Amino acid sequence: MRINSYYDKIGLGSIGVGLDGLFIHSDLTSWMDKLSPYFIFIVLKITFIIIGIYLLKLYNKSNAIENKSLDTNVRLEKRLLLARQVGQYHWYLLILLCFLAISINFGNEEGSGLAIAILIFILWLLVIWPIIYFWKKNYTDPSNIVDLNNLTKKNVLINFLFIEANKQYKKTIKIFLLLCVIGPIVCAIFPSFIGEKEPGAGFTSCLFFILFFTFIIWITSLFAKRKNKKIKNYYLSNPHCKIWASEGDENSLHIKFDEKELEIGKLFLPFSLEDCIQIINYDNYEKTQHSKVEQIEDVARLKEDDVNNQVLDISSISIDESLKYQSAKTYSIYQIILFSILLLPFGFAFSFLYAYLMWYIPFPYFNIIIAAVFGAILGFILPVKLSKCTNSKVAIFSAVIFAFVCHYFGWVTWMDLFINKGDVIEINHPKSPISSIVPSTSNLDQIFYLFTNPSIFLYNLPIIAKDGYFSIFSFVPKGFSLYLIWFIEMATVLFFSAFTSYERSNEPFSVVKNKWLKSINIKLSYIGNLDLLNQALQNGDKSFFDNLISPEVNDSYSEIEIWHIDEEQAYITIKNKEKQIDEKGKTKFEEKELVKYIKINHEILEIFLNKLTS
Repeated sequence: MRINSYYDKIGLGSIGVGLDGLFIHSDLTSWMDKLSPYFIFIVLKITFIIIGIYLLKLYNKSNAIENKSLDTNVRLEKRLLLARQVGQYHWYLLILLCFLAISINFGNEEGSGLAIAILIFILWLLVIWPIIYFWKKNYTDPSNIVDLNNLTKKNVLINFLFIEANKQYKKTIKIFLLLCVIGPIVCAIFPSFIGEKEPGAGFTSCLFFILFFTFIIWITSLFAKRKNKKIKNYYLSNPHCKIWASEGDENSLHIKFDEKELEIGKLFLPFSLEDCIQIINYDNYEKTQHSKVEQIEDVARLKEDDVNNQVLDISSISIDESLKYQSAKTYSIYQIILFSILLLPFGFAFSFLYAYLMWYIPFPYFNIIIAAVFGAILGFILPVKLSKCTNSKVAIFSAVIFAFVCHYFGWVTWMDLFINKGDVIEINHPKSPISSIVPSTSNLDQIFYLFTNPSIFLYNLPIIAKDGYFSIFSFVPKGFSLYLIWFIEMATVLFFSAFTSYERSNEPFSVVKNKWLKSINIKLSYIGNLDLLNQALQNGDKSFFDNLISPEVNDSYSEIEIWHIDEEQAYITIKNKEKQIDEKGKTKFEEKELVKYIKINHEILEIFLNKLTS
């Protein structure tokens, strides 16, 4: 086994005398050992909760009225587009699942993977495809599209939410019934996900597990619908009751009718949570919008001449869309493919190094950092700039494919190290951060063979996952838990690679010159009056920027990045770095981005160029 205990992995094995030192006889260690069988499940639950809350916040933000079209025709077009995409991509998912099933022969039986693939194909045609077909027909029916303009009125919205409060359980049950097909199929391909060894057992166990939770939700919905009906009858019979909406938690809207409370999930709201609260508590959305306009006008009246000392309470700057950099969305798929192939050996070189680092550095917090840095490096290697790709979607898609291939090579290298590992070498030095190490060597021929034979690579994964290869608090992750750890590692690499490529593709580009704009950085005095900054950018006022001076050492400052090339349109990005003193008395600077890629005229550009040379 590569790592004998979690204490070695986090570097505590050397305190005292190895694992027999300070912590081994403590009550803390005994408590950790008792908790160890449940540790991975606690971590998984917390991880899923954090991811779920983050996705809900993104959905809630996109559902805001100011970001959402209320026009029925526009919304119908979006639904038609989504329906076409689902109708297209679900076939790609079927092909992927069948490929994975064929690549794995369970129990070393020839043709077992093909049999599972045929079963998946039949189930897909009989169950999944009809579900998607009728969903598309219902989803794109114009009569099923609610007129959102009427829902900006309090009474109409409340009546609509009563209906949605009951529908949310029905929709949730439909999602779980869909999982009753997809989940068992995945567990039939990877039965070790749920601790089973045979595809049939994995399929059956997963099916009964999801059906059990579906039954619990159905029972809960019966009592919830009865409660909602009583609240609705109370509201209709008492139209003047006190009504107040609030955010009960991160995931739902709570509406109180006197002492009775109705709860609706955030996913089932027609608008964002904040907008629904405003409409219910302030009669309609326009009223709060008017108050916001009045607040902005009041702030505009507070204009002061002192740029550095006057600080206004404005959380963000509202810049006209015409002043923001608009990407031309250009790309050449041939150049991307060509340069990606040419730069792929560099990606493989870093993947090789990445595999060795993950093998010889047994620290979980370092492993996360290594995966993130590796993903960012792959994002830089991807020839976004070289191929002059300004289309962010193409850049992200290319980065995911490029990073996946490189990560696969890294996994193959790691598996080669696992196959060729030697005996465990104990390290008894008191200053050593680890108590043991597992040496290994690479066989390039074997790496090439595994890389070009993914079926063998996939065959070995369940073997490794069956027994695990390291421990956390005396708990050895294996089966589903180990697959999840590998998935998080891969997701980290792909995310940082895609994010890096996305940022690079959005940098200003001159279509006329067919070149990326050059950037220069300059530090100037801290910008406190954001209202004056907003006006200077809107009106092209060079005097505001001319009054900015070089900051004193260890003072708050503004970091300004200028993008320009010859006589082409120049752009500016401004970040405030505010000085703060922590509890230990150390100085740190909190960063806040004020504007990004905003147009500036040549007079303002000259001012910054002169400040840079002076």
